[in-house]
Amino acid sequence: YLRQYYLRNPGVGDRTYAEQNRLLLSDGFSWNAYLVPEFRKLGHEAEAIVGNAAPAQMMWARENNITCTAENVLTLRSNIVREQIRKFRPDILWLGGANQYLGDFMRSVRGYCGAVVGWRAAIGGERLDWSGVDCVLSSHSNFVELFRTMGLRSEQMLPCTDAAFVSECSSPVESRSQHVTFYGSLSTVVFKNRLDLLKIVTQKVTCRIFCDGIQWQRRPRKPIGDYLSQLSYLPFRLRSRFEPAIFGREMYRMLGTSKIVLNMHGFTGKPLAGNIRLFEATAMGALLVTDELENLSQIFEPGKEVVTYRSPAEAIDKIRYYLDHPEE
Repeated sequence: YLRQYYLRNPGVGDRTYAEQNRLLLSDGFSWNAYLVPEFRKLGHEAEAIVGNAAPAQMMWARENNITCTAENVLTLRSNIVREQIRKFRPDILWLGGANQYLGDFMRSVRGYCGAVVGWRAAIGGERLDWSGVDCVLSSHSNFVELFRTMGLRSEQMLPCTDAAFVSECSSPVESRSQHVTFYGSLSTVVFKNRLDLLKIVTQKVTCRIFCDGIQWQRRPRKPIGDYLSQLSYLPFRLRSRFEPAIFGREMYRMLGTSKIVLNMHGFTGKPLAGNIRLFEATAMGALLVTDELENLSQIFEPGKEVVTYRSPAEAIDKIRYYLDHPEE
């Protein structure tokens, strides 16, 4: 995303840190950033640091007379973020999912902040060093339960979208020119279920796929059958046209021109709904066709606010039905 952003906005890296940061956050890539203006409305000072936005971070270091020397990029990045935290001294430090800021880094900044809140909505959280983190938030209740069994305080919180940003990117209903779209990661390791879905659905329904490509297993694993099973996806890949992955404002505008957005959750250790696509697609007024999971009714009303399917065949039937009945 950052590579795309700086290519689309030539010269932005030469602006002041404050201006770079404002423009980057206003592009709508990270839902965490939507919290900043909400905290400000409540009377709090709030800032968002994008630690891997190198041009902005290096500009901040120059403006604050910070010497930028380190043996590698990750260390340099961490050193700048550490200094930003030290200067701001937040009452609450929110970690938006970047693992490199846990463990040793967290221990190095713990004296500069009050409460520390982490975010995790993917598998593998049990292997991370959460020492120094006061509470871990997640969109998935199974992760909340996991963190609690680890002795951590944890609460469930769903992602959000920003109403003003959504309004900026919206299109009139009659201008929705794209019938069915899918956007997201595809992998033969963690997203095989998405590949299985698209392999069947795209044979019957025209679907625009926004994805940089399939992540393949690069070397055989034991058992060898798992590695060879990837070959079954080659016909799908060869007959499908993938469009480049899109993010931020560009992605929201694409959703604003889509009639139907197809969604399939990845593996989260337990089949639970809650990925960010649920909120992005529905916020932009597209009809979300998503996999039927046990907790979905706690978020949306199936059949009224979203449409669900239990198999690729059912997804095809419902997509065809709603394309033929746009008023519904």
